[in-house]
Amino acid sequence: MPLQRTWSVHKLLESYPSPVLSSDTINKLHRLSALKPPEEHTPEFTRLKVELEQLVKLVEAVKLVDTSGVEIAPRPPIQEDQIDNDEDIPLGRKLLELSESARKEEGFYAVRTPIGPTSHSNSGDS
Repeated sequence: MPLQRTWSVHKLLESYPSPVLSSDTINKLHRLSALKPPEEHTPEFTRLKVELEQLVKLVEAVKLVDTSGVEIAPRPPIQEDQIDNDEDIPLGRKLLELSESARKEEGFYAVRTPIGPTSHSNSGDS
């Protein structure tokens, strides 16, 4: 295992042109998603615009990947002994209902998470 990163998504994307999304495009995306857009010329709108432009840049970079000659590996069959049919093990909503940290807010389950840095936080470069 390398001691340091061998590559970075951010460094890779630096070589691709940055798209520019108009305010009309951002507002249209919000309308199509049934969301209320932030007011134009606010820090929130600017932050959202930059994030969306970065996502478009990433998608465009992925679309340029040459996949010719790449074959999808077949999925291995599921073995009967891998299927857990134990009805006593709570799953999904039942598991959330039993959780001490879960609560319902506006019709959705919400789970409290620790505040502040965690061991899963990243340093900015992905």
